[in-house]
Amino acid sequence: MRTETNHEVGKLINYFENYINDLNKDFTLLSKSIQQIRTTSQNTSHLTVSNNDTPRPISTTLPPIIDEEESHPIEPDQTFSEDIYDRLTYQTLVHTNSYSSREHLSVKSTKRRCHQTTKKRLHRRRAPTYIKELKAYLAHRESSINDMVKISDVKRFSNVLVWLSNQATSPSLIETSAPISLIKNDNPTVPQCKDQPFNNYLTYDNIRWKLKVRKEVFSPAETFNQPLLIELLYRQIIRDIFSSVCVRISEAERTNMKSFLSSHGVAMISDINLIKTSLTKKAIIEQARQWSIYFARLFPLRTTSNDLHLLGVSHSGIRLIKQSRSATSTSILKVMDTFPFDVIQNVSSIRNGSSIEIELTKKSIIVQSDRIHKIKQMIDKFLIESRMEMNRLSRTSNHKSLSTPLSNPSDGFKSSTQASLMTYSQTMSEIQQSPSFDVSTPKSTLPTGHSMMEFALQNFKLQNKKRSKKNWSTSEWTWQEYADLIKWSKIPIQTPLLRHSTNGSLRISRQCFLAIMRFMGDYTMIRGQANTDCLLYLLKNMYKHRILIDEVLCQILKQLTDNQSHVGDSIRNGWTLLAIVLNYFVPSDHLKPYFMKYLQEHYHQNGKLIQLCRNHYEQTTKYGGRKTMPNKSEFDLYTTTDQNRGKHQTFLLPGGVPLIILIKPSMVIANCLKLLCEHLNISDELENTEYSIFIISDTKNISRLLTPAEYIFDVLNECIRSNLTDFHLIIKRMLWVTIPFVLTSDTHSEMFINFMYHQLVPELTDGKMILLFNNHLSDELMQEIALLGALQYRASNKSGVPSMREVKYLLPTTVLKLKTIHPQQWTTAVHEKLYSSVESMSLIEAKMAFLNLIQTWPLFGVTFFTAQSVNDSLIRSPCFIGINKHGLLFLDLDTRETMRTIVYNDLISIRRYQTVIDIKYGNLDELHVIQCQIDKAQELIALSGRYLNFIGRNLTSPFESDATQIPTPTDTNPI
Repeated sequence: MRTETNHEVGKLINYFENYINDLNKDFTLLSKSIQQIRTTSQNTSHLTVSNNDTPRPISTTLPPIIDEEESHPIEPDQTFSEDIYDRLTYQTLVHTNSYSSREHLSVKSTKRRCHQTTKKRLHRRRAPTYIKELKAYLAHRESSINDMVKISDVKRFSNVLVWLSNQATSPSLIETSAPISLIKNDNPTVPQCKDQPFNNYLTYDNIRWKLKVRKEVFSPAETFNQPLLIELLYRQIIRDIFSSVCVRISEAERTNMKSFLSSHGVAMISDINLIKTSLTKKAIIEQARQWSIYFARLFPLRTTSNDLHLLGVSHSGIRLIKQSRSATSTSILKVMDTFPFDVIQNVSSIRNGSSIEIELTKKSIIVQSDRIHKIKQMIDKFLIESRMEMNRLSRTSNHKSLSTPLSNPSDGFKSSTQASLMTYSQTMSEIQQSPSFDVSTPKSTLPTGHSMMEFALQNFKLQNKKRSKKNWSTSEWTWQEYADLIKWSKIPIQTPLLRHSTNGSLRISRQCFLAIMRFMGDYTMIRGQANTDCLLYLLKNMYKHRILIDEVLCQILKQLTDNQSHVGDSIRNGWTLLAIVLNYFVPSDHLKPYFMKYLQEHYHQNGKLIQLCRNHYEQTTKYGGRKTMPNKSEFDLYTTTDQNRGKHQTFLLPGGVPLIILIKPSMVIANCLKLLCEHLNISDELENTEYSIFIISDTKNISRLLTPAEYIFDVLNECIRSNLTDFHLIIKRMLWVTIPFVLTSDTHSEMFINFMYHQLVPELTDGKMILLFNNHLSDELMQEIALLGALQYRASNKSGVPSMREVKYLLPTTVLKLKTIHPQQWTTAVHEKLYSSVESMSLIEAKMAFLNLIQTWPLFGVTFFTAQSVNDSLIRSPCFIGINKHGLLFLDLDTRETMRTIVYNDLISIRRYQTVIDIKYGNLDELHVIQCQIDKAQELIALSGRYLNFIGRNLTSPFESDATQIPTPTDTNPI
C-alpha cells in the first residue's frame, strides 16, 4: 500500500512540474501583453516591470497558479494550514536543511508597505482535484540531510503555498526593490538591511499565508557569526521558551533559561526586543546548543511498542529518546542514553540495510528504522566532522588563554551580561580547568571550568535587592555579593539560593537550611529533636518537592565552603549529610558539572567522606536511589569512625550453609551477588548474573525474588516495618548458561562444590529431569541413576550400605513409580556401585562426581513450569514448559518427550494476562501465537526475560542488543 501511494504521489508531483513548464512557455506572451499595456496605458491599474530587468523563468518568480485570462469565484471556506510546509530550516544565511517537526519560528511574509506602484488584481486558477494528495505529500515528505534549499528559492516554494492557501482575498503581484524580511519589523518606518542593494523583483501583496522556518540541527564544526543568523536563532529560542508547544525543551532547561532571561528583563515574549547586544544573544544560543535535543534531528525507530522511540543526532553526539506522557497528559521526550561522538568507533549496516550497528568504546547498540540510510549517512558525516574539529581544537588549545583579567576589580561584574559569558559562550570542548581565585585580589580572574562561583552568577539571586526593568541598566552588583552567597553563613538565609524557586517553596527552603545548620551543629536544636529528625525532614521534602533537590544540595555546599564554625565536627557532619542525601537524590544535569567539580576541588578536606559521596552519586545515578528512609541503626553507620561503615549480613546457601558478607547502605542486590560470588570463587562477571537472591519467611509463607536493582537496606528496612523478623536471604542459581563445566578441586572452591551439590540433589529427587522412552527406563540411564544414588550416600558420610528404605530417598520419585523395576533391583544396583568405585572416594570427590555426571543429561539446566492447557494441536495438555539457555520447550508431562521447541531467535514476545501467557514466535511474514494457562506465569516471564538479557536479547529495550534485536511487546507485563 505504501509503494502504491508513493507512486501516485510521484505522478501528482510530475503533473505539477509539467504544468509549471507549460506556463513557462506562456511567459513570453504574458511579457508582450504587459509591454502593450505600458504602451497604450489603457488601464489605470497595471503591472510595471523595469526596462533593465530581464524576465526570469516563471517557475522561479511567478506562481503557476496565476492566470489573468481566467476569473473564477474564490472559495472562502478553505484556508491553508500553518502546519503544512516543506520543512525548511536555515543552516546558514543561504542554506537550510529539510525538517520534520511541528515547532515553528515564524518568518512572516507581510504586506509590502510604502510602495507607490499601482497594482493589477490577478485571480487564482481553481485548485485541481488532487489538492489533498499534494498537501499530504508536502506535510509528510521525509526529510534528508542532502536536501539543501536556498533562501532565494523561497518564492519558488511559495508557488505551492499560494495555490493551497485559498484565502478569501486573492494575492496581487507588485514590483518592488525592498528586501525580503525574514524577521517581522514592528516599526515599518525603519528599513532593515538598508545598506544592502536589491534589484527590482515581482512579489505578492495582500497575502495571508505564513512561511515558518526554524533551525533544526547544527553540524559539529558549524559557527554562527552572521548578525541576521544570530537574530533568527535568538528569536526562535525565545519563542520556544515562552511557548508550551516545543517538546524539545525540558522543564529544567526552560526554567533555567527563563531565570537567565529574567536577569536581563525578559519576563515574557513581548520583551523579546529588550536584549540588544549580540554577545548576549550568542550566549543564549550557545546555552541552547548545550540542551539535550533542542538542536537535534529526530528519527523514529522501528518498534511495536505504543511508545514512540526516537534517535536524535546532534552536533555533540547521538541520543536514544523515548516519548511518554507527563502527569498532565502532555507529551514529553525523555533522553534514555547519550553517546558522544568521541565514544563512537564505527557505524556499520546490517540486516539488508534495515538496521545499523553503532560500535561504542565498551559496547555496541543496534537500531532499526525505516530511515536507516538517512541515519547512517548523517552520523558518518557528523562523526568525520567531529573528529576533524577535535583535532583542530587540540592543535590550538595551547594558544587559548584560560581566563580574561578584570580591568578594574572594584567594578566586579556590573552587568549580568558579562557574567553570562563565562559559560554560555563556551562550548564543552573549550572548557578548561579554572585556577584558584581570591575575590579581594586585584588580579583575580574570571572563574571558569564549572566552578560554584560561575554557577552562582548564573542561577543564584541576591537577597534584598530590588530591581525593575526601568532602572535595570543602573542596577549594579559586585563579585563580593555573589561570593557571600556561596560561603558559609552563621545565620539562616531568608530566601532560597536559586532564582527559579517558587513562592510556595520559600518557607520550606528556609526550614531546610535550618535543618542543615542543626545537623552540622551550627544552630540550636529544638527540644527533643535529633539529627535523624533533621535528616528525615530534608529527605521527605526533597522527595515531595523535587525542585528542592538542587536547592538543598547548593545549601549544603554553601555551608561547607569556607566553614568558620566553632563546632569542631561541623565540616565532617556536613560531608556526612551530603553523602546520605546523595544516596537518595542526585543533582540535575544543569548543576551536575559544577557539583562534581566542587567534590574534586575539596577532596583534600576529607577524602574518605568525599569518596563516599562519589560512590553514592554513582550508585544513585545507576540504580535510581534509595526508596525507604534510614532507621537509627543505619544512621549510626555514617557517624561511626570505622572505615568499613557497613553491617554484617548473613546469607544462606543451599543446604543451609551460612555466608556472612559486609553490606553498605548504597549497595544493591547486584553488589551483594558479586561479593557472594567472590566467596564462591566465581570470577566471571557473566556467570555472576546467573545467580539470584530470594527472601523467604516460614511464618508468613513469603518467598520473593529480589531484583538486582533493589537496595539491600531498603529490603531490610521494609522487613522491619512489616514486623518480619524470621526472614532469611537465600542465594540460588537461576540460570544455566555457562554449562557444561568440569569440576576440579584446583579450580573450584569446596564451598562452590557444596553449593552446587546441595541445590541439584532436590532437583534430581524431584524426577523432572528423567527422560523416559515409551514409559520405560533405558538400562544405561538406570545405571547412571543408581550411581548418583550411591554418590549421594557416600557424600552423606554414612558407613556401610543403604537399606531398601534408605535407597528410596536416594532415587527420583518418577522411577519409583515404574512397575517394570522393583525396589530390590534398585537396592542391588546402588550396592554394586558403592562396592565398585564409590566407597573409596572422599566426600568432596563424591560430590564432584555427582555434578559431573548429572550435567550430561539432556534436560539438565531446564527449569520446569506446569501448564494446565495449551491451544496447540501438536501439544498434549497438561504439559511442562521448560526454559533453558536455548529457548522454550513443551514437554510431555509423563515421559518428558519434547513436543515443540521455540528457540530465542524465533521468539518475538511473551505477554501475560494474570495466569495466561501469549507466546508469539516466527517472523514478520509468518507469525504464530501459543496461549498457555499457567499458575506461575509471572515467574516464567521473569526467568525467560533474564535468559534473554543474558544472551543480549533484551525485549524491554528497543535500542540495545549484542545480537538480534526484538521489539518490545505492547502489553503491560512484557519480558
